[in-house]
Amino acid sequence: MGNITWQPSYSVDVKIIDLQHQKLFSILNTLYDEIHGKSNDKASMPAVENALLDLKTYVAFHFAEEEKFFKKFQYEKAVEHIAQHHIYEEKINELHDRYSNGEQNMENEIIDFLDEWILNHINIADKQYTQCFHEHGLF
Repeated sequence: MGNITWQPSYSVDVKIIDLQHQKLFSILNTLYDEIHGKSNDKASMPAVENALLDLKTYVAFHFAEEEKFFKKFQYEKAVEHIAQHHIYEEKINELHDRYSNGEQNMENEIIDFLDEWILNHINIADKQYTQCFHEHGLF
């Protein structure tokens, strides 16, 4: 996929979540740039590792924020959604650990995972909670 630009179609119509997703896209774009060596014509292991760490940290924060609202609003699909969060967090942790330990040629795997995540989680699963959040006054 490569760099992603925020589009209105990515919106879940909840400002705080949209802002977090935009921040997430920024981190993902940094990671894509580092993987493709945009900053210095080749991928820099420390730069990619740092971008993965930023992603890992921000994802933990973002998922916790969503899950706080799930609990507060008693979101009916919370269990399923949180299970997806755990899968994504585990995969990001695994990718970070493997990359940090010097595993080579992981760049395509990282990008493929992130592309799938954007297309399936943010664009599909996250939009399912919009109505619940709106019913509880969160816009």
